[in-house]
Parts: sequence; structure tokens; C-alpha cells
Amino acid sequence: MTHPADAFTADTLHAGEVVYYQSVQSIPIPSWAMVGVTDWFTINIDLLAIIGGAVVEPHIPVPSINTRFKVYDDGRASLAVETMFHHLWDNLDAQLPEDSTVRIDRDGTTVFARVNGSFKLTDTLRVHASAGATWAENVRIENRNRTTAIGRTIENEINPDGSIALDWRPKPWLSLHLMASYGTTFVYLDLVPRKLELGYGIRIAPFYAWDNRFLKTLRIEGAAFAFYFRDAKEWLSLPVPIFPVAYWQWTF
Repeated sequence: MTHPADAFTADTLHAGEVVYYQSVQSIPIPSWAMVGVTDWFTINIDLLAIIGGAVVEPHIPVPSINTRFKVYDDGRASLAVETMFHHLWDNLDAQLPEDSTVRIDRDGTTVFARVNGSFKLTDTLRVHASAGATWAENVRIENRNRTTAIGRTIENEINPDGSIALDWRPKPWLSLHLMASYGTTFVYLDLVPRKLELGYGIRIAPFYAWDNRFLKTLRIEGAAFAFYFRDAKEWLSLPVPIFPVAYWQWTF
């Protein structure tokens, strides 16, 4: 997982490795996939945006691609440059349910670029740090279902991004994660600038010792979060990881 519990790492796939991800929330539409083009260059393909965009108005796949290029790795520390381009043909208000206290409308193009670092503290513990910025063409963040309206529209604006995370792998089949971030993230509430996010996650490999290739490569991640939207002055939280992501990694 290159974004464990929504954190940013400097990890890349090896050449010929492919990872397929499926979020429970996006079933039956595929979620996303990663491809190791070289040992140092990985592409993330947002299948939900591409396929989902084709089945809803205006029935045009949404261009959405994330890339990561590793620029340094000595076995203990690694650095990578990550970028993303995403363009909506029409307004999107589908990231949060209508009964929530926050509304997020996005339209047009969003682009981010950042530098990620991963550092090995012990054989089982790593720390990840990331910093960069996001340019958004049009994002409206406001409260909802409140008597007093509070919100802000971001238009053609650059905002800073940053995150720090811990990654502990005490067992071959288990990893635990903590993260804190400000600004844009990639997985769970993606491409929303100016938000504060605190989260934790657990990842398991329940069948890693099995011979069956499909089950052996299965990984399941559950993550829980608290979000603060400074422009709406609202908190949203998911204290228990109840929406898992399943993924499989193969080498070709």
C-alpha cells in the first residue's frame, strides 16, 4: 500500500508489479490500480473516476492519474516525488452523504505535487513525511444542515499540503499505522485542500502462508479518521475502521 491509512510514503513498486484495490464503498465499480513501470516509477490509475465517469452525466471518463518517482533509496531512507492530475467535467458533490454536516463541491481541475520521505527507524518501524502543495480550480467547502451557513470557495488557488505517519510491522501478517495531515490526501477523502486529518489503520494479510496465489496476495486495510474542515468550522469522524479496502499484488 503506497498510501497506508491515507499517508504518503516514498515507496514504489518494482517493474512488472501490479496492485489492484477494491473499496467496499465503490462496489461494483473497480476502485484503483497501481503499476510498477520501472523499479523507481509507479503509476496509480483511478479506475473509479475513469469507469464511473463513463456511466454518469456527461458520460465521459474523468481523467485522474497519480504518479510517484523515487529519486533516492539507500535501504534506510528513501525520497520520492509524487504528482496527481484530476479533472471533473461537471460539479461533483458525492464524497459525503447528504445528512452530514459538511458539503464539498468540486469542479474543474485539481493538481498536486509533493516530496515524500520514508525513513527506517528499526527493522519493524518506519516514519513517513511529506510536503507539497495543491492547486484547485474550483472547490466549495461549507457546512450543511446547520442554522448558520459557514463556507469558503477556493478558486484558482494554491494551498500547502503536509503529512507525517508511523508504520509498525510487528508480524509478517500485520501492520499498524498512525497519520496526521493537513491539506490534500489521496485515498479516503481525496483532493480536498485545507482540511486537517488524523487517522489510524490496521492492515492484515490473513492468508499470507497459504499456497493459493489469490488468497496469499490478499491484503485488507481498515482505517478510521477525524477530519476538521477549517472553512466550514466542522468536524467529521469515523472512530472505528468499518469500511475496508482489499487489494492484491502480483508480479508479472
